[in-house]
Parts: sequence; structure tokens; C-alpha cells
Amino acid sequence: MPHDYCIGSTEKAAATSISNSLTRCPHYDAEQVRARGYSTRLYLRHPITRFASCWAYFTPANNFPNDPVWSNAAYTMLRENPSVEQFTDAVLDGATNEHWLPQLAQHMPIDELFQLERIHETWPQEFPLRHENKGRLQKPEISYRLAELSDYYAEDLEAWNKLD
Repeated sequence: MPHDYCIGSTEKAAATSISNSLTRCPHYDAEQVRARGYSTRLYLRHPITRFASCWAYFTPANNFPNDPVWSNAAYTMLRENPSVEQFTDAVLDGATNEHWLPQLAQHMPIDELFQLERIHETWPQEFPLRHENKGRLQKPEISYRLAELSDYYAEDLEAWNKLD
């Protein structure tokens, strides 16, 4: 590996682009990363923007493959094409999935944190980064229960604000 760090990826935060760009690199779980002495790097997407992107991506019924893995309660709720308000209610009432769970909670500990929007400033140039899925969906403005969503994503928002 040409660097002494590993890059973590989070669903709905350029995970497809990152994964596709690093196909020539080994993939490790967090325990293996620490055992090898690598530091970890994560590109944090603004949590409310990520939440809106998640709703926009999953609400069209055709985004669900006919696969038993997709049959849990969170996906069942999304198959019904909920409004952004219904989706917000479900998430705040406990519907969980890695696509909208807080990012930092999925990847602790993180040694280096960067805003996703600034990925090209710190990305290793020997691994060309392609934009997958970028900007193809209309994302809603999130205002419904925004204070509660901000509490739900408090750790991510605090980290994001420190990166400005």
C-alpha cells in the first residue's frame, strides 16, 4: 500500500466512488487497520445533505432489487415511497440502516477527517476518483423536524462545523 493510512467510506457519502477508485488496494476491517498500524481517514458528508440524498435515492420504487437482504423493516418502509416527512418520522422513531445512520458512529476511531466536498484536495492522485451517482437526483430541502434531526446527527454536525 503506497500510503500509511486507510480510507473509510460511508453509504451516501461517496462510498461507491471511493470503493471503485480503490479497487487495486487491499480492503481491511477496522481491526485489521489498527493491527497494521495504519491511520484512518474519513470524508464526512454534511449529515442533513446526506439524509436528503438518502431519501431521494431510496424513495423511487425501482431502486430496490428483488433480494431478500432488502426485506428488513427500514426498506419495507421505503418501498412504500414515503414523503420526506414520513421518512424523517421513521428515522427519528428508530428505523436504522447504514445509509442514514450517523457517519462517525459507524467508523470510530478516525484519525483524519475531511469534508467530502473537499475530497479532491486530499485524495491520493495515483487513484483517480470518478464521480458515481453525483447530482443525478433532486434532493429535498429538509425543514421538517430539523432540530430533532440535528440532535440525531449532533456528533457528525459538530465535527462538520469544526472542519470549516
